[in-house]
Amino acid sequence: MFLFTPKSLSICQFVNLSIYSAHDNAKEVSNLGFIPVLHKIAALSHSQENLQLAVAVMNATRVLSVNDEIVQTVVASGLLDWTRVSLQKYTDSPGLVSAAIGVYRNISGNDEIKSNLCTNGSLDEMLKGMKRHQSSTSVQEHGCGTIAAMALRRPENVSIIVSMGGHTSVATAMKQHPKHVALQRQGCLAVRNMIVRNQDLKEVILEAGFEPILKAAGQFQGSVDEAYAALRDLGCEGIGMKKYDETGKEIKLQMFGEKKANFNSSLMETKDIENRVNANAKAPALSNPELF
Repeated sequence: MFLFTPKSLSICQFVNLSIYSAHDNAKEVSNLGFIPVLHKIAALSHSQENLQLAVAVMNATRVLSVNDEIVQTVVASGLLDWTRVSLQKYTDSPGLVSAAIGVYRNISGNDEIKSNLCTNGSLDEMLKGMKRHQSSTSVQEHGCGTIAAMALRRPENVSIIVSMGGHTSVATAMKQHPKHVALQRQGCLAVRNMIVRNQDLKEVILEAGFEPILKAAGQFQGSVDEAYAALRDLGCEGIGMKKYDETGKEIKLQMFGEKKANFNSSLMETKDIENRVNANAKAPALSNPELF
């Protein structure tokens, strides 16, 4: 079966469509033994130098990686190591770089494995891919999301990320794509997760220019809460944020440091904001339209 690329590609597409249409199918697909099959197809993609097939395998791996049990199986099968080798080998392909980082993003739901990614060369290759493909919103959004996941509850990972310039990669991504809301949201989460348990890095983060970047991200409904949390944890005060309605009319939002009378209730700090922001930082198993 693995001698024919069209059939192998169809298997990967079947995994993607089955799980994307019903998230709960991931465990069932895994139980049917698809992960070892994907590893065999992955090896075929290398032997045939077939980037389309490699991307399809990575997309299937990403959407499968929805819980810790499956993630452990993916790692044990060798698919994660294959992904890293592929990223090194095909770094010129934005589609493959995006797919590979997408795998890292979901795999980073496992705390131990995401720490390994920070030290085994995977993070370094990912940052190189982000630098090489700055115009790709898919690469940049997956990159920011992966950094957010790697930094979550792991201050030691944050030290590594910052030492490698990961924070500046996030800043560059957010500045390059100021209207891409999903990317802005993940960038805000990355900043917040990097700083919340590493207060000694405040100055380093601020020196990367995040204050105005986060303020700009706060104009979008999809990233305003995350931008507020990041700015708050950075200790930024007296900063106004703007938001616009569907007609382009500016909506009055709270000003950081203003009295309660001027606050928008949706931005009020609540007791569970940390839990909500942390929960939102977990890597989603979403399909990537650019790769289909």
